Amino acid sequence: MDGGSLPRFARDGRRVAGVTGLLAFLARRSRGFVLLAGALLILLLGVVNYLTGPELRFYVFYWLPIAMVAWFAGQRWGYAAVIGSGAGWALANGSEWLAERPNVLIWNTAVSLLSFALLAHLIARLRLLVDQERETARTDYLTGIANARAMTEALEAEIGRARRSGAPLTLAYLDLDDFKQVNDRLGHEAGDRALVAIARAIRGNLRAGDSVARIGGDEFAFLLPETDQVQAPAVVGRVLARMREAVTRARLSITFSVGAVTCRGFSGAADELLRRADGLMYEAKQGGKNAVRSATIVGAEDDPARPVTAPER
Repeated sequence: MDGGSLPRFARDGRRVAGVTGLLAFLARRSRGFVLLAGALLILLLGVVNYLTGPELRFYVFYWLPIAMVAWFAGQRWGYAAVIGSGAGWALANGSEWLAERPNVLIWNTAVSLLSFALLAHLIARLRLLVDQERETARTDYLTGIANARAMTEALEAEIGRARRSGAPLTLAYLDLDDFKQVNDRLGHEAGDRALVAIARAIRGNLRAGDSVARIGGDEFAFLLPETDQVQAPAVVGRVLARMREAVTRARLSITFSVGAVTCRGFSGAADELLRRADGLMYEAKQGGKNAVRSATIVGAEDDPARPVTAPER
């Protein structure tokens, strides 16, 4: 079946897929690439506009490079595309109007620039709102750190990076022991303050490349790239010490159960690694709480002979 005999919805689907693919391609390119592509497109439109003459309404085609630059490079560069498009439009259409009707050229150029600038502003504003909404969807509303969705995305990226480089990776999953008693005894406001203090303590004691997220309720996870089974206990221990200091300052008595899994060459998904760390955390709770359980995974995630579990107190 050729393209012309496809049902309409199938052809529309192909067009949508093509546009989506182009947008994804541009999103992966650098700002310099986008600016160069925008400039070349404006130049091409100017040449075509000049060849078609001033009788044809051509200015709407300049919206494409303006929108592209404003979306992918930002508002400031969008305004630069506005100036370039306005100049291109004026040069392409002004040869005949400048001598006979200069006022018409000035008016049309001004109107075109205004419409171009408005488009650039709206596109850049829309991009800002989209980015804010995306960030909100990845941020825990109470603590301000990442949420479970963001942690899963970060973990997927780090697993892929570690697989390519052969570097180790450690994921720690922790739970606040008997935290429900804090809420029942002191109220949910006190519990919320404790969660915020703990989140700050974790975030403030991790490296720039590490990640922390509130997975839900009183559970947190932090991701330590390029951290092996020798380095991980020191990092986890330091974070736990700062967390204990934070709850002590809040005049609360809270202990922590932690599951930490270190892997090298892991070929599974992020959810699988989270489940393994979560399982180790529950082992710590079942073993008396206020403890750390760790495991090391080398090689394939489905190799049961490799993982080694070592309890820590």
